[in-house]
Amino acid sequence: EEKQLSFNEQGYMKAYQYFDGHPYEGFGRASPTMHPQTGELYYIQGREIIATNLDGDQRWRVEYPAEQMTAYTHVSADGSRFCVPTTDARALDGDRVLPYRPDFSIDQRVREENLSSYFRIYDSQNGELLHVEPLPKSWITHVSYSPRLDEPDLMHYEYEWPEDCGIRMLWTFDGKKHQALRTEGDGRSREDWVCHPVWERDGSAVLYHGHYKGGDLLLGRIMRDGTTTEVPMPTPSAAKRYGHFEVGPAGWMISDGYYQVDDDSTEQRRG
Repeated sequence: EEKQLSFNEQGYMKAYQYFDGHPYEGFGRASPTMHPQTGELYYIQGREIIATNLDGDQRWRVEYPAEQMTAYTHVSADGSRFCVPTTDARALDGDRVLPYRPDFSIDQRVREENLSSYFRIYDSQNGELLHVEPLPKSWITHVSYSPRLDEPDLMHYEYEWPEDCGIRMLWTFDGKKHQALRTEGDGRSREDWVCHPVWERDGSAVLYHGHYKGGDLLLGRIMRDGTTTEVPMPTPSAAKRYGHFEVGPAGWMISDGYYQVDDDSTEQRRG
């Protein structure tokens, strides 16, 4: 049974990865997050963060600061914390509506102009702001809390489109310290490309995919003690590409992908 929980008439808001949206107004398409055990839902509308239940009753709504732009959000496994990553608006060219992929390097801009991203961590029950964690010279777009109930502060996160992606993309934050996950060595280079980290269902490791510089595709796994394993994946044809990855039942990885409709078309479809 479908039930409408939000009522938006302003289009979609400018944010990662919807650069062509309306600055500071409209629905935050990257924002909806649900706590599956309780059915509590969180999303962003304009400058407001809204918490609702499955009956549509809004439990709280708070404003995040001006001149900030949002990205993908997440709620902790125990349902106590809700994190909204934001970035100084100048990183995304402020009020200017951009094309789907901006024509400048956001990573270069945040570093050269000393811009920051922030973890804005709220109490999921009442919307109280618990902590703001600044991340200088960074563009943070995804956060994901550990699936373990006994570590509600631990999350992994990623720097988006960094020039040294092989070592700067994947990180964890435990509420106090930040830890880079993928380091150089054993065939790994800062010039590799890695992306889309996900937790193992039991929180024992972080999984990701990517490719080596000028080489094979890879699927990687980093254990909690830092032990890293990477295995090659079958290389698809030019018309087929791997997309996002997610964990399925224990021991399974699931991937979506892309294929070209025909040899003369640049249209892409997800499958």
